Amino acid sequence: MLVVGNGGGEDAIHLFAATLWHEKSNMAYKGKITQWYQSQGYGYITLENSTQRIKFEFDALKNITSQPSKDAVVRFTLSQDRHGNHHATQIERLQSTPLSLFAALVFVTALGFALYQYQYPRVIGWGLGVINLASVVVATLDRRAYAKQQPLTSDPALIFISLFGGWIGLSVCTALFSLPSRSFFYRLLVALIIGVHFAALIWTVSERGLRDLNGLIAEISAWF
Repeated sequence: MLVVGNGGGEDAIHLFAATLWHEKSNMAYKGKITQWYQSQGYGYITLENSTQRIKFEFDALKNITSQPSKDAVVRFTLSQDRHGNHHATQIERLQSTPLSLFAALVFVTALGFALYQYQYPRVIGWGLGVINLASVVVATLDRRAYAKQQPLTSDPALIFISLFGGWIGLSVCTALFSLPSRSFFYRLLVALIIGVHFAALIWTVSERGLRDLNGLIAEISAWF
């Protein structure tokens, strides 16, 4: 259901044109939940940079399990029923800056300092660069798949990438692309992986740790 706000006919025309474009390109809208009627099972979203309100049913909420705070920012798509009324579907709350993104920035900064100050093995930097380039490609493909409502890369595949340091690129792209949040199990495992990687970095910048790391790299190189 489309509710016209203070913008009048001009806003309605803009929304109609935007609707045609978004439905054609399978892209999503962005707005804020401004009204929420818990007992009646519906609410309204006000479109970004507009006064237009879109009605939604609670069963359209994907990652919102409790009443959100006022002006919670969400992303959604528009659907039209057989009566010609528009309503919001596939509604997801856009998360604030995730801790994994902060961890990625800190880790990259610390690694850069280690490469410069402690003569950290350059092969580690190159290896992480390659795996994170791959993770950016995966996230970009997921972004396109999500826009077309197609299946995304599985959690086990992303966890495998994260094990080798790909969580850095995945964290950045998830925040930049506003990709949907993953399962609790996935987030827990990635948090553990991040913790292990930080511990490994701290250990390997010590004198003994750096010596052991260089020895391990030499042994692996000998295999090839």
